[in-house]
Order: sequence, then structure tokens, then C-alpha cells
Amino acid sequence: LAQVALLGEQFDRAARLFAAMESLFDDSGFRVEKERRAEHDRNVSILRAKLDGKIFTNAWAEGSAMSWEDAVAYANKS
Repeated sequence: LAQVALLGEQFDRAARLFAAMESLFDDSGFRVEKERRAEHDRNVSILRAKLDGKIFTNAWAEGSAMSWEDAVAYANKS
């Protein structure tokens, strides 16, 4: 859903979702395969370019602080 938000130009939402995904994966010890990690990094670079630095930083911090339940609830909001 982070990718969908990015494609839909919901950049702050996408930043929160990508940050939540990255944080939750890191916390769980789950490792993303190399190809998917490269795609993730490209998407984050796009978001950094599209958003004002402060907006990106705040959205990223909010997403990184989400629990699994909060991230799922946020992802399911329209």
C-alpha cells in the first residue's frame, strides 16, 4: 500500500507507510531480498525529492513509531 500511495501522489502517506514497513522489518529481524530493498530505496529517494525536508522527516518519524497494529490501521484508512 505504500507503493500505491506513492503512485497516487500521496507522498506524505507513502513516507509513513514505507517508514513503518522498514522499522517493523528491522525490529523483527526480517531481511528484505536485495532486489526488493533496491526498489524500496528508490521509492524513498523519490519521496525525499517530492516532499519538503521537514515534511518528509516528520512523516518518516511518525511511520517509524507505528506499531504493527497502527501501521495496518493506517494503511487501511482511505
